[in-house]
Amino acid sequence: MKKILLQIFRHLFIFADIKRPILPGVINLLWYNKKINGKYNVGDYLSVIVTDYLFQYKRLRKFPHKTKRLAVIGSIIQFISAPATLFGSGFLNRKSIDIFQKKKPNLNILAVRGPLTMNELRKMGYNTDNTVMGDPAILMPYIYKPSIKMKKYDYIVIPHYSKLGSYGGAYIVSTLTNDWKGFIDEIVSAKLVISSSLHGIILADAYGIPCVMLNDTESLDMFKYEDYYLSTGRKEFLIANTVEEALSFQNIPVPNLSAMQEGLLKQFLASEI
Repeated sequence: MKKILLQIFRHLFIFADIKRPILPGVINLLWYNKKINGKYNVGDYLSVIVTDYLFQYKRLRKFPHKTKRLAVIGSIIQFISAPATLFGSGFLNRKSIDIFQKKKPNLNILAVRGPLTMNELRKMGYNTDNTVMGDPAILMPYIYKPSIKMKKYDYIVIPHYSKLGSYGGAYIVSTLTNDWKGFIDEIVSAKLVISSSLHGIILADAYGIPCVMLNDTESLDMFKYEDYYLSTGRKEFLIANTVEEALSFQNIPVPNLSAMQEGLLKQFLASEI
């Protein structure tokens, strides 16, 4: 009886949060909406921005007369407990995979962040034959084009929000902001991005700014970072233990994401959400 009640509860609320009921007859966006000091983590909030763009791109009605759940940006698959459509989400770490495997809801898997997530879902028995790869945050250049004429910074540092107080002396850009355009402006205004935030890295790549990953993440499990980098065809990538080490790197490659961007858009356009 307790198990049945738990399943019902998970069906009725987004991520089992009683403050976020699943609304009937609409497409419910599944995203991590926790605020810290009144501000969203920008990588999570981009899920709202990108989804709005995709709805306009597809001319998709938000009220399909059928209750649906859609997960776009974020390491949030482990929170999903009811039938949903995935369009770019990924697993956070290996522990999260174990958590999700105990629930295994029905999924319509259109896109996932990278091959590690895809492989784990495939091992669980999910059909990924027609699934494409890519974090939908790479679509941001289609949505917002900064009018930055000159570089203001030789480099910026984007720490994970849990490590904001660790970098005195460097120019810090916090991911805790409701001004997502301003966040992107700061990235585009830099000659180099040094980031332990995954979406700091992704946005730098998307806007063609050289980026070095800073090895000061929220945990030792690098699953989500490896998942993203592998999706771009990079089996190896630059990791610096300090800002000084990052500044010593030369000829930092910038991936060409155009094929992945077009693949995501074509997949969404052709799909039945």
